[in-house]
Amino acid sequence: MRSTDLISVGFVDRFLPRAAPNSEQEARRMRLYVVSHLYGPLLAYVMAVFLAQVEQPLSPAFWGFVALTTGFYAYPVLLRLTGAYGVLSIVSVLHLTVLVFFMVYNYGGHCQTKSA
Repeated sequence: MRSTDLISVGFVDRFLPRAAPNSEQEARRMRLYVVSHLYGPLLAYVMAVFLAQVEQPLSPAFWGFVALTTGFYAYPVLLRLTGAYGVLSIVSVLHLTVLVFFMVYNYGGHCQTKSA
């Protein structure tokens, strides 16, 4: 069994568009897109747990980070509903860019004092 067969089974394929992808390679890209948007935010939640430990009381910036991270779970559903893989890929990268800039603005920089 190939490694791509492992991610094509069951749960991940539920998020692929109903109209069949044009090629197997496009289907593989869509599966990787779904997997990264389902499991990627879990890694960011590790950072949220750390911030929750360090920052008391929790600031609006913390909840903004949690909300922006949770927003990534919408993309697999939108892929299923619209099938607009190209547009969603670009919007997802923009979403990630906003999240990074938001975190750098609120928690990074040389004058950082919140969670030193």
